[in-house]
Amino acid sequence: IDHGQFDRENDVDFLTGCALLVKKEVIERVGFLDPQYFNFNEDADWCIRAKAAGYRLVYVPKSKIWHRLAVSMGGRFSPFHIYYRIRNNLLLVTKNKFPITAYIYPLIYYPLQILIWTLLTFNIKGFQAAVAGIIDFFNGNLGRGTLFSK
Repeated sequence: IDHGQFDRENDVDFLTGCALLVKKEVIERVGFLDPQYFNFNEDADWCIRAKAAGYRLVYVPKSKIWHRLAVSMGGRFSPFHIYYRIRNNLLLVTKNKFPITAYIYPLIYYPLQILIWTLLTFNIKGFQAAVAGIIDFFNGNLGRGTLFSK
């Protein structure tokens, strides 16, 4: 709930990739988005690298962007969304050496959420996408996936 706490510029740890304004020198130093992700978390990974390079990530409240979450991918529970979300969460926590507890979400919590949703909606494709995302991560199948590409 917005009680005015977002009315001033503030340093943050993450800026969504759907609305970044970045100077050329930052791209030259930090690099581009990592293509291993293909979709999801490439912006989080880039923000981690930018902060490590000494850059500030600044939220500017006067800027406006409208972004409909996951619409182009068939929604939050589409196999495409589930596959990349799980696989790339695992890539993000591994590549950036997060603590072991960071694996709870992509290996336990999110797959269980998908399993419950699958059981309630009788749609097994979401759970298959979650399992495929985990398997592909551990097999090193990164970048654009084969099973759940659009």
